[in-house]
Amino acid sequence: DAEIELVDFEFAVEGEISSGEQLLHVFNTGTELHELIAFRLREGFTMEDVQAALEQEMAGEQMAEEDLPMDFDYGTQLSPGVEMYVTHDFEPGTYVFICFIPSPENNMTPHYELGMIDEVIVE
Repeated sequence: DAEIELVDFEFAVEGEISSGEQLLHVFNTGTELHELIAFRLREGFTMEDVQAALEQEMAGEQMAEEDLPMDFDYGTQLSPGVEMYVTHDFEPGTYVFICFIPSPENNMTPHYELGMIDEVIVE
């Protein structure tokens, strides 16, 4: 149904991810280990709220679970050159794809700080 390419440092989504069971082709064409962690935004929250929560976490201030702007939905890691097919049942909503892995080539900066964070709308 859709392809999700993990590159240094972004997600390239081909096709449309719809609600219901979807077959995803996920592959890493980058040079570093990457992960696809999918969170579903809670009602009333935005990508700006996600960015603020990540900044707060990086500053060492943990948020209470009920204050988080998103809920974990799915996650996987892939080494460079690895691909996989996975089926996943998506609910309609806004999702955030994030890679938290630190980059050894960039002073261990988390990949999402290098641009590997993306908003995906599922209808």
